[in-house]
Amino acid sequence: MSHYELSRLDDLIDSTAHAAEQAHCLETGTCSPKWLVVAAHSAAQAAMTCYLHQGNGLAALRKEDREEWQKAHEIQQTESTPFQGYPDVRLNYFMKLYADVKATALTKRDGCVTSSLCGDMEDRLHELNQLRNSLIHFQTGRLLILKQHVVSVAQAASKTVKALSESQFFPWWRSDEADHSRSQLERDLRALDRSLCSLNSTPQNV
Repeated sequence: MSHYELSRLDDLIDSTAHAAEQAHCLETGTCSPKWLVVAAHSAAQAAMTCYLHQGNGLAALRKEDREEWQKAHEIQQTESTPFQGYPDVRLNYFMKLYADVKATALTKRDGCVTSSLCGDMEDRLHELNQLRNSLIHFQTGRLLILKQHVVSVAQAASKTVKALSESQFFPWWRSDEADHSRSQLERDLRALDRSLCSLNSTPQNV
């Protein structure tokens, strides 16, 4: 095999499975919380990207990149000069994806999502994003993290994935094995939630 091919749904399923595995390892005391936080963040981000990807995928991009892509596309359609290609694009920032998901859910009257992404969910996802960044870009000699904080942000990620993946607007139709993929995701979410509940029963620093 000379290359690897991944899709947004692959990323969602793999990240959720890894989060469940890391939560179990953390439950048994055989790993640090870093990779649980990173995997949970990746799963939530992938779920939001999938939910926004209802057509050409532009909705999940940063505004300036989306505008540049659309401009290049219009030039390709209207001018006879040789096409110079599309610009590089970047995924939108984590919390902007969240804001766009909420706005999209309101527009679509998607009660499954709006009823789940409410209350303090925005604060908890912001904390997840901040903690993930702190762990990825480790800039201190020692970091003390409350176990309850790790559990709380991972639970927010799990709840986000569950709400979006259960929405009627989630693009399961893009998967060639949608039933199998959906069952696997549901199974991993249950495993993740079980381990997080177990961790939550004995709060302490990690």
